[in-house]
Amino acid sequence: MIIALGRAEVDPAQLQALRPVLRDIMRCTFDESGCLSYSAAIESEGGDGFPAVITFAERWASEADMQCHAESPHMLAFVENFGEAIWSVDLKIYDASAERSMMLTGPTFAKLPLIPGLNGSSAQ
Repeated sequence: MIIALGRAEVDPAQLQALRPVLRDIMRCTFDESGCLSYSAAIESEGGDGFPAVITFAERWASEADMQCHAESPHMLAFVENFGEAIWSVDLKIYDASAERSMMLTGPTFAKLPLIPGLNGSSAQ
């Protein structure tokens, strides 16, 4: 499995136009072969000379699947239409060979609605 974590600094004046595009990218990406999860979140709205910041968290079955995503029509259209709004991109990929659920136990997590069978909870 491949995990990709990224940060893009974008022109804050373009952020409103980017919001629906990011939603569309996520919807399209969920259906791609090998996509295990994909999230894009606006971390900062920017302004006053500071960029807006978008973070990406992705999980892919393989690096080849992730590369196909990078060359998909919706990603190519995104770069074509909004490339000038992107001030910088930092994307790192990590090989993850031993994924497991995090044990959420103790009083801190006692009231969280855990998915049965995941996060160490009992299947109900």
